[in-house]
Amino acid sequence: MNRRAAVLLAASLIPAITPMTIPLAQSGIIRIIVGTAPGGAIDPYARIIAEHMSRTLGQPIIIENKPGASGTLAAEYIANAPADGTILWLGTQAFTEINPNDQFIAWAKANKGKLSYSSYQSGTPSHFLGFQMNETFDLDLTHVPYRGSGLQVTGLLGGHSLFGFAQVNSSLPHVRSGKLKALATTGPTRDHSMPDVPTFAELGYPEFTAKVWFGLLVKEGVPEDVFRRLTDAAKAAHADPAVREKLEAQGFEVSGATGPQLKTEIKQQIERWGRLVKASGFSIEDRGSTR
Repeated sequence: MNRRAAVLLAASLIPAITPMTIPLAQSGIIRIIVGTAPGGAIDPYARIIAEHMSRTLGQPIIIENKPGASGTLAAEYIANAPADGTILWLGTQAFTEINPNDQFIAWAKANKGKLSYSSYQSGTPSHFLGFQMNETFDLDLTHVPYRGSGLQVTGLLGGHSLFGFAQVNSSLPHVRSGKLKALATTGPTRDHSMPDVPTFAELGYPEFTAKVWFGLLVKEGVPEDVFRRLTDAAKAAHADPAVREKLEAQGFEVSGATGPQLKTEIKQQIERWGRLVKASGFSIEDRGSTR
């Protein structure tokens, strides 16, 4: 049994203010760092936004994948990079889900200790939603993490795991073709690309509701004028009807939220997942154990 999820996109830049200007940020190559392997759910978003921002800024923008350790390698790279606005980080909180309907729960309990669920990476919400399922329904599921959403979907299609938490835009083509079946999504409302699929809340489990975002972030300390220039380019990209159409065709919903809203969202989600992370016993060292 394979499950799919809703994705809520918020492309944002976290404000960072420093009273100096670095010319390179106005004319050189800009890189967007993605912490997952190529071909994953984040890649279409990165390419579509980078193309529009490049035209607006008059600067080349390249996508650079730095997978590993559930995004930690990418985060460390950003932390050690200069705060000049030439490097952006495509951060994500990519939620996915499965449907705890009566039939599924009965089946899982009948096979307690024998079943596994997949996630697109350890240490992510798709991992901890499975832990939450174990807690809520006492299912004793084994976690099978992958190194990206593309690899996870390939594993689901190959039957290497019977169900899992997968991102909408990675799984949507296979759901539409009938190779995978979507049973529920985590969004507060039904996903526009899967209008016939109910939400967790509709099924009576509002505690599994979780919003998803992808967002562009810059390192603290980027000059104010550089930050504003990047922000304006990102906002213009998300306001463009052609860009929105491309993203929605990939299963995204564009909010266009900017720094303050994303900061609030991040704080809320830290609170949302903190207890589950602690209860699961997960640590940074566990992030390397993926397929």
